[in-house]
Amino acid sequence: MMFKKYFALPFLMLVLVAGLAACNDDEDQEENNDNEDTTSEIAPDEVVATVNDEEILAEEWLMLSDSIAQQQMMQLQQAGINPESEEGKEYVEQIEKGAEDQALEQLIQQEAILQEAKTADFTVDSEDIDAKYEETKGQFETEEAFETALENNSLTKESYKESIEEQLLTQNYLDENMDSVEVSNEDVQEAYDEYKTRQENQGGDVQAFEDVEQQIRESLKREEENRQIQKIIQSVMDETDVERLI
Repeated sequence: MMFKKYFALPFLMLVLVAGLAACNDDEDQEENNDNEDTTSEIAPDEVVATVNDEEILAEEWLMLSDSIAQQQMMQLQQAGINPESEEGKEYVEQIEKGAEDQALEQLIQQEAILQEAKTADFTVDSEDIDAKYEETKGQFETEEAFETALENNSLTKESYKESIEEQLLTQNYLDENMDSVEVSNEDVQEAYDEYKTRQENQGGDVQAFEDVEQQIRESLKREEENRQIQKIIQSVMDETDVERLI
């Protein structure tokens, strides 16, 4: 079975740049190696779940779990919480456990949606795959750095392009099954009024409506899109045979 590069539903973003940057951080790797948990006993080729008899391997699960945990650790530090403090250690434990659960569910959902897209005969143009590939490669300083990142994650140019194709297939399936989202001026005004009231109650500054109108509109649109995506995912999952083995 070819290794599938993961991505995160419902946001469906290519994660190579962020994920590989974290994987190439030697200090983070040493830190992760020092953590003793149940995942250290799992072999990379062990099956952690099946989706309609398609296997999900521990290698995929551990990589995504690690990426999610590292992103949340960064958020923890940005919030001013020291991971080595007593409070921080409690958060770290919660992050690690939560990342494992979240990663497994994301991989299961990914596989279920991908299978549904293939069953429905969705396709992706090779030009779109190449464009996404070049877009990702362009975010690295050099081509050598990009190739090293691929190699460090057990990926080749071909296997990474295959992962891009899978992501685009999934995105196309979701786009086709989603309704167009229009945010009314009334919804934007209501959201602004709620924001204004909350800021005033907390003694914070209130930005003018004109300064945040577009931001609020985009946020409301994303929220509705995510609600639709979750509804689609749930519909597919209701018809999917899933076995979790961890």
